[in-house]
Amino acid sequence: MKNHQGIMHIPLIFGLMVSTITGASLLGLHIHWRHLVELQLRLDRCVAKTALQMRDLNSAIEAANLRMTALRVSIAATSLAPSARVGLEAALRAEAFIQQSRLNRWRAKQAWWALKRGCDGFSDDLTLLPSLPWVTEPPDLLGPRPLHWPETEEHLFIIKLSRASRRSAARVERDLDHWNAHWTRSSDFL
Repeated sequence: MKNHQGIMHIPLIFGLMVSTITGASLLGLHIHWRHLVELQLRLDRCVAKTALQMRDLNSAIEAANLRMTALRVSIAATSLAPSARVGLEAALRAEAFIQQSRLNRWRAKQAWWALKRGCDGFSDDLTLLPSLPWVTEPPDLLGPRPLHWPETEEHLFIIKLSRASRRSAARVERDLDHWNAHWTRSSDFL
């Protein structure tokens, strides 16, 4: 009589090997997908933060322009009362200084972005941040003038960042009366 005692070990060992290989493959796939999701989240956060900063900067400059225009009208109206004019001129100069410092902060952010290749120094694929075309006119008799946007310039900017196969892009644009930031397909602007 033959001994059939070990005949079940071979299918069990084969099943255990298949299960182990499948588990290891699924674990590797999970780690790979987790890395991709973390990368996409990092890119999206960076682009969103920068797009919102650009939107807020342009909105703040436009609001300051309205205040500066009102101050200039008030200065022109107070030509007969020089004592009131001094305070208005100081407020106008302060508003102009704040506008320029905001633009300088954006320029510094552009340089920092290029230096770090994105937000956080992970050496993402370099795409420079757009420049803002606000123009400063020379002061006149009333004082500093509000910044203005050249007629030839578009009110649309794309902020994009990518690394390997992951991309993120946002569009900052001016609608009828205010600035907006929206997600956009990065493939449209590559």
